[in-house]
Amino acid sequence: MEKLLLDEIHECFDQKKWVLPFSKDCYATFLLDFWLKKNGPSHIRDIKKTQFSKLLERPEIKAIAASKAIIDSQTIADIWPTKVEPLVLTLGRWGGEKAYPGYQVSRKGYNLVLQVNLNEQWNRVLTKLFDSKPNEHMDCGHPINLSRGATLGWARLDIDFDNGELLIEEVQSDLVRRLSALKQYALLAQKDQCETFRFYYQQWQTKHVLTVLKQIDSMLINHWQEAILWSALWFSTNELGMDTIYYHTFETGALLKNIKRRQLPRSLYTDLPRKFCFSQTNEVPQLLQQTKSAMRRIKAQKNAAFFKLVA
Repeated sequence: MEKLLLDEIHECFDQKKWVLPFSKDCYATFLLDFWLKKNGPSHIRDIKKTQFSKLLERPEIKAIAASKAIIDSQTIADIWPTKVEPLVLTLGRWGGEKAYPGYQVSRKGYNLVLQVNLNEQWNRVLTKLFDSKPNEHMDCGHPINLSRGATLGWARLDIDFDNGELLIEEVQSDLVRRLSALKQYALLAQKDQCETFRFYYQQWQTKHVLTVLKQIDSMLINHWQEAILWSALWFSTNELGMDTIYYHTFETGALLKNIKRRQLPRSLYTDLPRKFCFSQTNEVPQLLQQTKSAMRRIKAQKNAAFFKLVA
């Protein structure tokens, strides 16, 4: 998107932040509610005929579907998990005026960044681990929020209000990747009975690292992809009012974003969107059809495809 539009979005929200209660499988109730708000109260058999049918198999929804023939948004609103973790959403920006390959954007310009940050409880735990604010420790130029303690991850969004479309360019987490690698190094050091080990040009105490890592909530670490994509969909639909949302497939996304060497995890661009009821399509988003450089790449690739979410 153009810088002017990005600036207008930031000015509209004026450094606002949002607090969302995340829980395992909350994406399922969100998506089913998304469908019901568009289609009204619906019979279970009608939902089973759509790409949203898999949501009916999630435990909390399955229990309701077994007792009700027709469900509506209020039915979904009554579902409340027993364990939630607050996430703090903030906005950032990414990209530039020039088509620099390192930006990994599908068309020249900018992306709106939705930063998904951990709450203060986990900030304190991670600060104890890193002996500094985690975001300061991991600042490598990626769009984390440096004014906060720990950014769990982010989603990059390209937006076209004229056509009512939004393209999710990327879902990523530096924090989870760093913690996973740190744990592996610490476990190897423990196995070799080493009191310390080196990681990222720093000396670490093996026992201290493993002790602190045990405190970190496995729900957020194990389900970070769900947390970030759910946050992105919530923001896109509730705050930006978008009804049609696209997401990259692995091959077409790599082509458009000029990713040649270090490929991103395939599951983020295959399993994750399918889990969230995106359907694969050969339909190209209008925002890319208006971009000559993107269309040249798409036409050069056989069977270029995207994921699309629409109720």
